[in-house]
Amino acid sequence: MHLWSAVDATCSFPVNEQACSMEGNSQFTFRYKEQPEQENKAFPFSVEETDGRPVTAEYQSNQPNTENTFQPIKLIVKYANLEQETADVLSAPLLARKLDLNSLNVTKALRYAAGDKFSNLFDFALNGRTSLKAGSLFEMTVQESYSLNCKFVILIALERWNGATGSSVTDLKKGIRDLLGKCNSKNVKSVAMSAIGTGIALAFPPEIAAKIIGEELKNFVVGNPNTSIKQIQIVTMQLPENQTIFIAFRETLSAIDFGNQIIVCNEQGVPFPRTQHGDCVQKQIGNLSVSVVYGDIVKETTNAIVNSTNFKKWNEGSVAHSVFSVTGQEVIQEAQRGHKSGKKVVMTNSANLKCHWILHCDCEGNIETLKHLLNDLFKLCDETGLKSLSLPAIGTGECMLPPKRVAETMIEAICSLARKQNICLLNIRLVAFTPFIYHIFCTELQRLF
Repeated sequence: MHLWSAVDATCSFPVNEQACSMEGNSQFTFRYKEQPEQENKAFPFSVEETDGRPVTAEYQSNQPNTENTFQPIKLIVKYANLEQETADVLSAPLLARKLDLNSLNVTKALRYAAGDKFSNLFDFALNGRTSLKAGSLFEMTVQESYSLNCKFVILIALERWNGATGSSVTDLKKGIRDLLGKCNSKNVKSVAMSAIGTGIALAFPPEIAAKIIGEELKNFVVGNPNTSIKQIQIVTMQLPENQTIFIAFRETLSAIDFGNQIIVCNEQGVPFPRTQHGDCVQKQIGNLSVSVVYGDIVKETTNAIVNSTNFKKWNEGSVAHSVFSVTGQEVIQEAQRGHKSGKKVVMTNSANLKCHWILHCDCEGNIETLKHLLNDLFKLCDETGLKSLSLPAIGTGECMLPPKRVAETMIEAICSLARKQNICLLNIRLVAFTPFIYHIFCTELQRLF
């Protein structure tokens, strides 16, 4: 499964926050502060001491083996402005078919910081070309007089995202691979890059862009264990609309097994804590308990779980695949019969799952449809006397709805439900299957309540 804009919903109930312990890692209690608080700083959450011992990097699963004298590459994820960074190489995307520094915010910022000399250098290097092959590099050697704290600016020519199996993915992979190879051949020690591909013009889903960059870096280091590169910074401009991008890169890269070769960390070199199955954030809103949980929907023990499905076909890794793989054909056929009869929400038995019932529904890849579905789900729970319900991040998987929009929509609907009198539901659990989605929902729950 896969979780952007602000909503004005507020809740009049008193709210109590309850910290949930981490499964298998009781040393930590998380205090979420996802909103950027100051320029060029990345402290999305802090870690408290909970057992009297100092919280050190040795507790983190992505911390390299300290007995090994090999110094890992620091992969730093932070809020910053690329044009203000100090590194041997600054890297950003470039529209392959529109070779204009003003086409993207990040290249516009570079042009503004470096002045007319940089623009003239860019035009000279283009040598009359109006387009570049997607995935190719565009390199400029800069001087101190350009007001950039780097030796080289290397841009990656890219096309707009055209799907998980489209050419844009191949182009981004090639661009990152060639960038790392170029830096290594130049004996570069430090690289600062934007969250390449994630802007409005290129529109890569941030978690996909982060995964591509992480995997290409991992492959590069395996093939070049003695690389000159010692530090790579991935910077996101500190704007509210970029919060999802920052979380996606932080969580996606932290989840990659880099062994002892790469450490994913903040500016101070402190590794980000890894999200563990069972982690949760809980809020009490009147009589309604609301939790965001990192886990697997099919393992939930609530009265009912929600299955997000189109009732026809489902790919591996989807919620429907997870549910139907366990329940079998009888439940599939029962759900399909109910859907054909015109029901928006189909209630079936749970076969051998730990919950009692399954509520099957289709958001049709549409946020407005999702809003109506949530009302239908809560109404059905009231009519059937269900007191607890577990929901996935509906629409963020195969439908690819923007995770932040989904989180806003679902939590706003829950807030509206909590305002009502004499509701049957007492416990709602929002179950996220990836750390990225989990933290998006945590952020929205904290913001609204």
